[in-house]
Amino acid sequence: MKIRELTPGHHAQPPPSRHRGSGRAYALGFAFWLGATLAAFAFVLHGSIRLSEREFDEYAAGVHIHLRDKLHANEAVLYGFASFLGAIGEGDGARASARTYGHSVLHSYPHIHMLLVVRKVARRDLAGYTAGLRSGALPDFEVRESAARGERARQAAGDKADYYPIVLMVPETPASAELYGLDIDSLDELKDALQRSEREGTPVSSAPFPLLDGDLAYVVFRPVIGNFRTIARRPEGMASTVSYALLVVRTADLLPPPGALAAEVRHRAERHAEAATAAPLFDLPARPASALERLLLPELHSEWRIDSFSQPLRLSLQRQMRLHEIQPSTLALAGMASLLSLAMLIVFLRSRERQRVAAEAKRRTIEHLALHDALTGLPNRFLLLGHLERASSLAQRHDMKVGVLFLDLDGFKPVNDRLGHPVGDLVLQEVARRLQHCVRDCDTASRFGGDEFVVLLSEIWKAEDARKVAEKILQALAEPIAIGDGHAPVRISTSIGIAIFPDCGTDATALIDAADQAMYCAKAAGPGHFAFAGSAADAAPAAARSTAPSTA
Repeated sequence: MKIRELTPGHHAQPPPSRHRGSGRAYALGFAFWLGATLAAFAFVLHGSIRLSEREFDEYAAGVHIHLRDKLHANEAVLYGFASFLGAIGEGDGARASARTYGHSVLHSYPHIHMLLVVRKVARRDLAGYTAGLRSGALPDFEVRESAARGERARQAAGDKADYYPIVLMVPETPASAELYGLDIDSLDELKDALQRSEREGTPVSSAPFPLLDGDLAYVVFRPVIGNFRTIARRPEGMASTVSYALLVVRTADLLPPPGALAAEVRHRAERHAEAATAAPLFDLPARPASALERLLLPELHSEWRIDSFSQPLRLSLQRQMRLHEIQPSTLALAGMASLLSLAMLIVFLRSRERQRVAAEAKRRTIEHLALHDALTGLPNRFLLLGHLERASSLAQRHDMKVGVLFLDLDGFKPVNDRLGHPVGDLVLQEVARRLQHCVRDCDTASRFGGDEFVVLLSEIWKAEDARKVAEKILQALAEPIAIGDGHAPVRISTSIGIAIFPDCGTDATALIDAADQAMYCAKAAGPGHFAFAGSAADAAPAAARSTAPSTA
């Protein structure tokens, strides 16, 4: 065992070691903090998401109500307009009344783009009907078919059973005046809705189609039932569909005003009775979100179905949640709490580590004191016996020897009695220091009690090795010991008994007893001698040597 060099008054202390469990404690503490921090931020994020969902649901409900009210208003306006047309009959006065009514309606419902009246005219009545309009309000009236899309010119109507020309429009502008006489039945976008309305006698909306200016629009048809004068002229006395009231709506006008639209929301509406591939009434894209927002935050969806009789729609709203929607005050509070908890955790872990190190140092100190001499710091007899047992077992396995040197100081008691115990203690400490310099790292120098010391020599091959160490010890202890305070240096010597394993015994007690008896033999020869025990003396040619100094 390697013994650290001692200075007077100090003990050999093992250095404190870092417990591997402290690293695990730091890792577990940090993992707990990280989990708690993530949970706190997840809670904040969850609250922000719930708030965004509520706000989005409120916005979506507002858009739905806005759109639903406009669709219901369309049906109500068209019903009133058709009823009014059926009641006033025909003629220039009726036309003026219808135009006045239409303007008042458009003023109240500005989202309606235009009101039209389409007259159903049989082929046999076409010439007379055209002549009647030319003689009145429409001198240039002529029934025409639609040309190719994008061309403003119209072509003469072909030969067919019935025609559906436009005979009234509100409002009327120079550009829209060209629509007079246009046969609705020749427009592919409107033909199906017209035929269905005539067949079912109910209001029907067309698929969306682009106007000449490029805006998307759709038309709602409603049959107009002839008034009582028309019925009276019919031989059967039954009502008949004589014309249609048309309501034209730009799809963009169904949305709330631009200032009320959320730029981060995608607005899409389509007729839910049509195939999914049909063109939507409107599809207003949202402002693009960042890749990080799409990765971390959810996309909110809301879908509504509006069961309008003539305009059944499916409204879809989508909004990608944005980073700025996370509540900044709550996020800042969570961040501050996280940093504070981290600081407290570090302080706590460091305090526990200091306590652990102190407890470990105290434990090691107690353990050291239990196995070492308090004055010299050398191993005591209990630790010596353990080392001797291990050295003996090792020597037996490898066919080596072990030397036990029992030392008893000569002339120590007079020094202790004359100069006092403090000086005696200094002498014992200096003896311990010199003994350590005389042995190898694998050897053990111990204090056995009082002024007795035992040196254990491990891994030696012959008794001569022990003789050399004994001579070295005698020479080292023969040097005077300076004690200061004006006192002359102290000179002492020692008597050494040497026992060899396995020659003198195979257990620790037998070896120490043999070395003790040999020490008395050396002491009988005078101070500063050493002697071998038993058969070991035969292996050493010179059994004893004197290095006795003169004592102060």
